[in-house]
Amino acid sequence: MIWHRQAVEGRLTDATVYTQLHQFIGTPAYMSPEQAEMSGLDIDTRSDIYSLGVLLYELLTGSTPFDPRELTSRGIDVMRRTIREQEPVRPSTRLRQSALAAASGGASRLPDPGSRITPHASLPSDLDWIAMKCLEKDRTRRYETANGLAADLKRHLSHEPVVARPPSAVYRFQKAFRRNKLAFAAGAALGVTLVVGLGVSTWQWAKARQAESEKREQAQLAFQERDRASEAERQALAHLRQARRAAYLADMRLVADSLQSGNVGRARRILAEHRPGPDQEDLRDWEWFYFEALARADDSVEIGRHPGGARHLLGSQGNRFVTCGLTLPPFDSAGQIQIWDAGRRRVLTGFAAPDGMAAAALSRDGKRLAVARGLEIEIRSLDAPQTVLTRLTNWHSGTSYGRPHRHGLRGGEYGCEINLMRFVGDDATLVVARRSFTNEPEAPHPLTFIDVRKDAVVAMGSGGPVRRVLSMTVSADGRLLAVDTGDTDVVVLHPLERRTVAQFAVRTKRLPPDARSPMAFGEGNHTLLTAADGGRIALWDIATGQPVRTVGEHAPEVLSLAVTPDGRRLASFGVDHLIRVWDLASGSGPTRVLRGHTDEIWGGAFVAGDQFLVTCGRDQSVRSWDLRERDIGEERWQLPPGHVYATLRFGVLGAVGRERRWTCWDVTEVGNALEPRRVLPPPSFPGASVIPLPGTEYRLVVPEPDEPKPGEGLEILLYRGVERPQPIAAFPAVRILSHHGIQHSHDTLLLHGRFRGEPHLLFWSLARERLDRCVPTFTTVATAMAVSPDQRLVLVGDPAGTIECVDADQNQSQRWPGALPGAISALVVLADNRTVVAASRLGVLRKFDWPDRRLVLEEAPGSVAGFVSMARSPGGTRLVTGDAQGGVRLWDTQSLREIAVLGKHTNAVGGVRFQPDGQTLLSVDAHELRVWRGRGE
Repeated sequence: MIWHRQAVEGRLTDATVYTQLHQFIGTPAYMSPEQAEMSGLDIDTRSDIYSLGVLLYELLTGSTPFDPRELTSRGIDVMRRTIREQEPVRPSTRLRQSALAAASGGASRLPDPGSRITPHASLPSDLDWIAMKCLEKDRTRRYETANGLAADLKRHLSHEPVVARPPSAVYRFQKAFRRNKLAFAAGAALGVTLVVGLGVSTWQWAKARQAESEKREQAQLAFQERDRASEAERQALAHLRQARRAAYLADMRLVADSLQSGNVGRARRILAEHRPGPDQEDLRDWEWFYFEALARADDSVEIGRHPGGARHLLGSQGNRFVTCGLTLPPFDSAGQIQIWDAGRRRVLTGFAAPDGMAAAALSRDGKRLAVARGLEIEIRSLDAPQTVLTRLTNWHSGTSYGRPHRHGLRGGEYGCEINLMRFVGDDATLVVARRSFTNEPEAPHPLTFIDVRKDAVVAMGSGGPVRRVLSMTVSADGRLLAVDTGDTDVVVLHPLERRTVAQFAVRTKRLPPDARSPMAFGEGNHTLLTAADGGRIALWDIATGQPVRTVGEHAPEVLSLAVTPDGRRLASFGVDHLIRVWDLASGSGPTRVLRGHTDEIWGGAFVAGDQFLVTCGRDQSVRSWDLRERDIGEERWQLPPGHVYATLRFGVLGAVGRERRWTCWDVTEVGNALEPRRVLPPPSFPGASVIPLPGTEYRLVVPEPDEPKPGEGLEILLYRGVERPQPIAAFPAVRILSHHGIQHSHDTLLLHGRFRGEPHLLFWSLARERLDRCVPTFTTVATAMAVSPDQRLVLVGDPAGTIECVDADQNQSQRWPGALPGAISALVVLADNRTVVAASRLGVLRKFDWPDRRLVLEEAPGSVAGFVSMARSPGGTRLVTGDAQGGVRLWDTQSLREIAVLGKHTNAVGGVRFQPDGQTLLSVDAHELRVWRGRGE
């Protein structure tokens, strides 16, 4: 190549062939593009670099970039253009093409077989770049000098980045790797170790994360399970509470039935079961405390116990009375006789009855006690009952009482024994009744009159038709003796004259020997009271022998009767554990029903006049009753006569007379006083209905027109003041078609009626004394009205069973036609301001969810002829209704179940009301107001 440069530079030796200017000099295959221009300009060392590149190319591939034969065969111009413009194929590409041609048997030209240059099957990319840099058409992009080419080749051999190749990061990394294989191997090993460690760590982290995720899932499942368990527990508790509430309501009904039947013991046991424990919810409501007061019988005091039960209460004198427990076959234990002081409420003394005692009697003066053992009678002093004053043993001497007979009874050697004894006259005569143990059905002389002072028989037999003695009683003066023969008749005798005074047919069939037939003399000893035929108590006139009247019934059986000394009050003691006190003077029903004994009541007597009553019975308790106190559970207040209807509205008891005139009483304080305070009409309004608004000085006056026009109603006037009422001039004239169209709520008076000829609901503010709003309604006649506790909703019922709801805030109304069958008689909105309870005249009770207009519950008890009135308790948990049959019923608002029938009025219950304290319940009919006391919610 040196000779090429010398030729062009003009420094040729004599040995160099000279060529003329512009002639083609050199080998075409190794000629650079600038030499092919034949301009002779810009030819320098870089043209040699091109020729070196051709040599390198030939060394790598075995051939030059362009085939010399093809270059020379096409002519000089084509040759020059090919060298200047055509890019040679890369060496590596040329090698691949040659390999493919050899494999396919093609005619591609391959290096000569004699050539020492053998192409490589694969060529490093660096040599490609070096060769192609040498063969660049633009000489400025070739190596500057041969040293640059040699240096690049050396870099290739040293595995360093070559200048010919673009300096990419991958390329530099490959070169660095080849130069430092050991370091890279160590780094790679370290990297692999790190990667493996990182992988293991990542795997462990993933595993830990998966475990943590599983743990979270397990925790979430545990939370869900806990939530489900909590929900199940909550539902179980709700079901348990619901079951407890249902059991409580059922038990309260059972308590009411028990108290009605007189089974106070069972009522007490059931009530005690519902006393809440430390962790139990208190389900008790008003009815529990009301029933508990009835069952507790606070108007009675247990003053002591009589072992074995007191079979008889022999009588009383002053404050002293005697109880006697008899020893009857086949019992072997001795009975007890106890003497009590009713005033001190304790036992004065007592002693064991004589062995085999069969009868006892107390003198009318209360000083002596007669005790019978077999046919022997002992007279004892009540002051020292352990000492026997007189022992009567000669009164039966020489008298035949039948064949000797042994029954294994203590002290019984005779064919009969004493059954009953009574002191008569001036207590000097003792009447003895015997019962026979012989085969004879009747004793020959069932009555024997004994002179106590002489221990001698005065007479035997009654001188009348007495063949058997079932029971005996003596009048207060001792002059009359009534004997029940156990047949159909009761015989009244004069015991001293032994003659029959009267004879009554008290029953239709004969009684068994062990039956009881209680009797008592009435007022002035002119009448006799008997209890027969299933507890029917009858009053008989002794003079005529005819029945006066039936006092009443104490079913199923009366065990004893007691009459006050003045004969005006009667107490009956029954099998039903109840004591009924009757007013014989008025002839009305029982004025008191006393509860306290838990078993049969065997006897009782009035002490200290008629203020106290003492009783004894099978439950072994001896109780004292203070009759001066009113009954705990219920009080009654009689309305003046002449009323045909009564109602309770916003704290006012209003009674309507036969002449359509009202009488009003304020009952807001009836819980603390026995008599309601009467509110008199203002004198300037004679004959008008005056309704006071409680807690205000306003009076609502409804004048009574002489001839009211049908459909127009009554004009309502509002007055302020009590002594001198003044009219409120701004009050609008409203025609009220029904007294149910009036409601008073806080400081607002609500009136439903005709206003300007159309039905409206008017809201009158008492504080501002003006009309707040006036809402048109569809309802023409209101049969019931109710206001929600938040004062927002006003409900109006009509005779067709439609309920209309007026929204006081939005002045809008909605109707629910056919909400109830029949006329709506009462409406109540509960404490949630959305639940409505409605009652109809057909006896249907329904609970609605008003915003959704959805029926929640319905109750239609067949025993209710029709509801007339209804009210809710202050807490909203209880409802009380009054029906057309006079029943006062208590309901649970949640389940709408009937808890109990509290009592019965004689007429339809026109009004019921809970007092604001929640402790007192009021009910009224046309004749009386009843007060039922319990305790608040």
